[in-house]
Amino acid sequence: MDGKGEKVREENNFNKNLKALSGFEYNNLRKKLEDLKELREFTFTQGKDNLDINIIKKRNLKKMYQDPIKELEKNLEYFKDFARYPVLFFLWFWKWNFI
Repeated sequence: MDGKGEKVREENNFNKNLKALSGFEYNNLRKKLEDLKELREFTFTQGKDNLDINIIKKRNLKKMYQDPIKELEKNLEYFKDFARYPVLFFLWFWKWNFI
């Protein structure tokens, strides 16, 4: 895909995500995201699959995931047995995204 089409797709995804944050409890987060003009410390890549997304720290080019789809499938399989325990998912999410 050319650069222009890629940018349009990124903006479209970003706007859809902002729209999904329409609840009152997300007002502060939504406002901060709307004020973003550029990614300074991070960049991201998106493969052909919409789930193939990786975040890369610009300073050291370290990727968040080695293989995003495989890691997602592995975690989905692992947590399938814990579907009745949403607190465990929250704790896992907290651990991996706020370290």
